Amino acid sequence: MTLKFLVFYLIVIITINFVACSSSTNSNSNSTTKFPEGRELYNSKCTGCHKAFERELHTTAEWNKILQEMGSKAKLTDNEKQMILDYLTERN
Repeated sequence: MTLKFLVFYLIVIITINFVACSSSTNSNSNSTTKFPEGRELYNSKCTGCHKAFERELHTTAEWNKILQEMGSKAKLTDNEKQMILDYLTERN
């Protein structure tokens, strides 16, 4: 009986983790933006290593600093960094 409970418990935990990970979409990806190219770059280049963060999470200055630091890791050009910055900060 204990083994059945353990298996059931593990299946529940795995299912919860799977659902949580697969449903963690960025609400920004479906939102209207004046900078669709920046959104596309952000979603394609930046989420290769981590999740997409909410745009409201940082100020313009903070996003700029993050892009300067992370842009080289993502091999972004200056133009691409600017397009992403425009997208991330259009509501700040």
